[in-house]
Amino acid sequence: MMAQKRTRCRAAGARPLEPVGAEGLCSRRTMRMTSAVLLFPVVLTLGCLDDHSGPHDQWMGTDAYVMPEVGVAPSDAGEDAVTTASCSDAGPSFGDRVPLSSNPGELDGGLGQAHAQSDVTLTSTAAGTRRLAWVDRNLALPGVAGLQVIEVSGAGEPGALVDVPLPDTCTALTDPSITTTETGTVLVTAICRVGAEDAPTATDVVVLRSTTAGASFDAPVIAVGCPGDTFRCSTPAIATVGPAVYVAWADQEVTGGTVTAGRVWTTRSDDDGLTFLDSGGVADANATVASPRLAVGPDGTLHVAYAGFATLGGSAYAMYSRLQTDGTFTTGENVGPGSGPAVAAGESGIAVVWGSGGYVYEAHAAANGVFTAPLPIETSLGATQVMPPAVALGTDGRVHVFWVAEMADGWGAVYTRAAALGAAFDAPVPVAGPFDGDPYGLQNPMHRLGAVAVGADAAGVIVAWADPDTLEPTVDTSLVFVALLVCD
Repeated sequence: MMAQKRTRCRAAGARPLEPVGAEGLCSRRTMRMTSAVLLFPVVLTLGCLDDHSGPHDQWMGTDAYVMPEVGVAPSDAGEDAVTTASCSDAGPSFGDRVPLSSNPGELDGGLGQAHAQSDVTLTSTAAGTRRLAWVDRNLALPGVAGLQVIEVSGAGEPGALVDVPLPDTCTALTDPSITTTETGTVLVTAICRVGAEDAPTATDVVVLRSTTAGASFDAPVIAVGCPGDTFRCSTPAIATVGPAVYVAWADQEVTGGTVTAGRVWTTRSDDDGLTFLDSGGVADANATVASPRLAVGPDGTLHVAYAGFATLGGSAYAMYSRLQTDGTFTTGENVGPGSGPAVAAGESGIAVVWGSGGYVYEAHAAANGVFTAPLPIETSLGATQVMPPAVALGTDGRVHVFWVAEMADGWGAVYTRAAALGAAFDAPVPVAGPFDGDPYGLQNPMHRLGAVAVGADAAGVIVAWADPDTLEPTVDTSLVFVALLVCD
């Protein structure tokens, strides 16, 4: 049986899962994580699970307040509720927001037990049951973070909120990504950080297993060990390909506290997430990389999108690769300039979306084909900047995109769709932010919002995000909300 704890370099003779030329795990790896300052929306599609998670934010605060009861849509306009639009209106619209998480509120005066949730990720079963995971931070304990998991029905009804125990060996669990295996096991991958955020002594990629449909989780399995002083791992993503489970992450080399190189690496489990094989990298000419995202096509092909940086500290590019039948990945392909790419795969092909300046760009290809030239999916918002978007391909061929943008009135989360790959996108639909009378918008999402998620499956379209307190806009508390597309 393979050891759960994997060191940076195994003994001579170890076989890498996906070799890159003559390189394997025991070759010198030059990689590390990039700083997580971008929002990464998350997307999945029925039968093509795109399980992703965004980078974690640093949350600070000095006060707290009590939010609505979990599972009850707020009715007070001060809660910035997104109300159900008339289905006679032109175009799609979303129903009321429903909070999935809760804030214990202020205890003993001062900060007490104020919490902040962020980094939402979701996955779906074939029956349309959604499971979401996110980071939960107690603001009274700076640098400490745990995870919460919940199940949401196809009708949008939330189940019991589960607190995933923080292992004694971890200072924080961050950057979650969630999937469900063929056997029904719920898997959450995350970074187990040991030590301070700015100087960790370890950033291991771990996987937490639940054989109780997410009601409880076993102790974490270490998929790959990352000593924080020389190598740091970040933003793992998890997906299932038949009976196999794949985990990808950004792994970067650190010298003197500075990132000097990086690459996307993957590992595989063939026993339902109990143990993981040796890891292999994606061949790439970039100086460093960040934030891989995974999608699984209907033919079982694993697709990867990630950000690549040709030079350290230089501009980012949307990169794409896929797993080949011989177990190796294609050389990373530059799809277009920009950051935070996401990928989706369906019967009609592959879509990659990313942000650059005030626009979200899209490029697509037939299965394993050549990508089209990138084009902005909308130009009407007048946004000055966007956070990395999410994309899903529905079983009906529709392309769904969800992202956060900074507009004249503040930050807002918006959704749009196209009837098919290559078709024009509809006018963007407001979901949360300055559109509904909130004078504070979503604040700066690099500090207030965290990652958002969108999913398209047999039960419909769902979006999820972490929203700040609009009654106390100077406080960094936040809750996780979902909303369903109700007018199609």
